[in-house]
Amino acid sequence: MTSLGRALHDLQIEFEVPNDIPLLDIKAGWHNLQRFVYWHIFKCYWNESLDFDTNVMTNFDWYRPKYAY
Repeated sequence: MTSLGRALHDLQIEFEVPNDIPLLDIKAGWHNLQRFVYWHIFKCYWNESLDFDTNVMTNFDWYRPKYAY
């Protein structure tokens, strides 16, 4: 998950959603691909200011513990 998050981030793709999609809570406008996937499809966290292991721990936190924090 972390490697995918980093790969999506490194692409630096911005795309436009032309209209709001209320059913999916997606707003019209420009979106970064990695952040869009993270917020609307599945969690694949990446933050370039953190090292790889810290990004892994964040992703692990989303999927493994009973209560993520």
